[in-house]
Amino acid sequence: MSTAPSVRSSWFSARRRWLAIALTAVAAAVLAACSSGVSADSPADTAASNTELVRRLYQANGDPSAFRELTAPDLVWDVTPGFPDGGVYHGADGVFEYFGKLMPRVDAWPTVVDGYFPSGTDTVFVVGHYQPSKHGVSESVRFIHEWTVRDGKLTRMYQAADSSVAQRLVNS
Repeated sequence: MSTAPSVRSSWFSARRRWLAIALTAVAAAVLAACSSGVSADSPADTAASNTELVRRLYQANGDPSAFRELTAPDLVWDVTPGFPDGGVYHGADGVFEYFGKLMPRVDAWPTVVDGYFPSGTDTVFVVGHYQPSKHGVSESVRFIHEWTVRDGKLTRMYQAADSSVAQRLVNS
């Protein structure tokens, strides 16, 4: 009998390590932002302005005109490999293409933000969960989004999310 771990076990171990690294990076960024004196109370503060820009995007709930207004034409939308339709998409049209592939595969895909965390002068982390549903079944899919802001526009979104839960629901 072999004592080597199964491929599935190795995959889950790698996913856990990857998620631990991502969460550690976010925690370090949040601590750095807090200890650097960044104050969300000052509307003139760059970090606060960037956080408000990101907050406006989530509050727009997928409105295409608001999305185009808030994002740069050269936006990079980086969806976790292994996530449904994961990959790198470019510009608003690329993002709309992504959701055009994802949304027909589910009944709904609400995004719930648990917190916004500015880091330095050009990065905002968003922690939350998606609550997709299909055929009356709903799942909670945790995520971390790292946003980069340049010249008052969102230029990059890097997603780390629980791909296995999302895939299970989408492919059910």
